Amino acid sequence: MINKTAFDIIGTYYTNAGTGGYAPGRVCESTVYYLPPGPLNALKFNIDAANRGDAITYSVVQADESTFKHNPVLRPRPLEHDEAFGIVKMKRRSVVLLSPTAVRPSVAGLPKQDFPSVYLACPMFRFHDTHVQEFRLRLEAWEYPFLFHLPPSDEFGILEGFLRLDLVIVIPEGQLRLTGTTLTGDALTALHHCFTWYLTGKMDDAFAKYRGLLLGEVTKILSSSP
Repeated sequence: MINKTAFDIIGTYYTNAGTGGYAPGRVCESTVYYLPPGPLNALKFNIDAANRGDAITYSVVQADESTFKHNPVLRPRPLEHDEAFGIVKMKRRSVVLLSPTAVRPSVAGLPKQDFPSVYLACPMFRFHDTHVQEFRLRLEAWEYPFLFHLPPSDEFGILEGFLRLDLVIVIPEGQLRLTGTTLTGDALTALHHCFTWYLTGKMDDAFAKYRGLLLGEVTKILSSSP
C-alpha cells in the first residue's frame, strides 16, 4: 500500500446521511445502463399493425437511418417519428450523486413533463482480480482523471473500488433509491477537484500537490518490487 494514501489526506470518506435528501455525495441505488461501443440494437416491428392494435411481433436489428425515420407510433407505447426502442444492458448498481436538486422552471403554460427532476450520477465499481496491484496503486494516487478511488468500509457496506467519471449519466429522481450513506465534505471536495480536472484539464494547486506526493510514493513502491 502507499505510505501516504489519499485516505490519509482526506480522512473519513463516508458518513451517515441522516434525514438528508438528494444532494451531491449521496449514495443511491439505481439502474445503470450501458451504451455499447459499437452499433446500437433496436426493436423492429410493424408500425402500422401496432397503430391498428393488431398483434405484432418484434425482432432485434442493428439500428440504421431507417430506425429513426418512420410514422409516429400510438401503441403499444408511443414513439415519435424519430424515436426508437433501443436494446441496452442494464444493471442495478450504486451511484454517487454529483448534482444538487435543481429548481424547475415554473412558467405558466410550460409542460412540467418537459423538465423532470433528474440528477447527474456517477456509477460505483469494485475491484476485481483482473485489476493488478500497479493499477490499484496508481488509481489510489489519483493518476487517472476519470477514476476516483473509494476505500472499503465495513460500517457502510462499501467494497474497495472506484467511481467512473467517464460513465457519468443522468438519472431521473424516480429511478433513484436513497441509501443511508453519503460522502463526507472532504471526500466530496476531492471528487469535485478530480471531476473538474477530468472535464477541463485544469487541476487545483492543492490537489496537484497531493497527487504528486502520492505518485512519488507509487514510484518508490514499484521500483523496489521484484
